[in-house]
Amino acid sequence: MVSEKLIVRNHDGIHLEPAKFIAKTAETCTSLVEIRYRTHIINAKSMLNIVSASIPCGAEIELTCEGKNEEEDMRHMLYMVHHLRNLKADEQTQDTKNTKETKETEEDKTALS
Repeated sequence: MVSEKLIVRNHDGIHLEPAKFIAKTAETCTSLVEIRYRTHIINAKSMLNIVSASIPCGAEIELTCEGKNEEEDMRHMLYMVHHLRNLKADEQTQDTKNTKETKETEEDKTALS
């Protein structure tokens, strides 16, 4: 088993979007991947379990991987965690892009009327 202690830096804690991202990444791992927070031991492959733990910003968690490829899986999970902070910015960029495309489509419809 390998483990790594981390501090949650997302200002909203681990809510639905980060939990979905964590679970999708953990699903690609062959190891048992768990998040330990306070007295909770959470299956990291379950978005619902992650969200229900209500892990706030500033919380210390321990990420563990146990299995045949545990070290490789841990590197994969740590890479994801490192880039998790960029997830929100990427979503906002995508939302802005979608809003702009919708606005252009509405303008096209108006021009055709």
